[in-house]
Amino acid sequence: MAATITRLPQWSGGTGPSTSRLGKILWWVMLVSCLGVVGYATRYFLLPTSDPHFSRYLVPLRLHIAGGMGALLAGPWQFSENLRTRRLELHRWLGRFYLLAVALGSIAGLAMAVVSEEGLPTHLGIWDACSAVVFHGFQSAFADKTPEHRDLVACWGVLERSKLRRLSGVTRV
Repeated sequence: MAATITRLPQWSGGTGPSTSRLGKILWWVMLVSCLGVVGYATRYFLLPTSDPHFSRYLVPLRLHIAGGMGALLAGPWQFSENLRTRRLELHRWLGRFYLLAVALGSIAGLAMAVVSEEGLPTHLGIWDACSAVVFHGFQSAFADKTPEHRDLVACWGVLERSKLRRLSGVTRV
């Protein structure tokens, strides 16, 4: 018996002529949230860390944060319908930058997972999340110009929301 694949609903993205008012509001909420997290994360570059564990692993921590900051700065623009329709080449270059930032943050996150003080479930969870992020990110890049690209990007958005929840303190890693 053949398996059937259920397609995700098509979402037009953040801003554009055919986007609803709610879609535009949500896009701005996403942008402001990302900017807030980036602003908060700059403290790891400007101030000395008071956590003795993190101070021992400051280089991989800063690489992880820098990758996340790059992804958060570029990510919302990938959902802008205006950018996709009017400046497709810029959309693609931002997507490449986004993937490089995610790769940097994920690889540094893998290094941080090895030295995490939270135990084996945390190690495995971080490894799983980082590898899934890198795999799905590059998979969506190579599915460009297809309906699968939009579906993979929608899944990517779910992963991004879970990262924002973790960064905002909803769960501690």
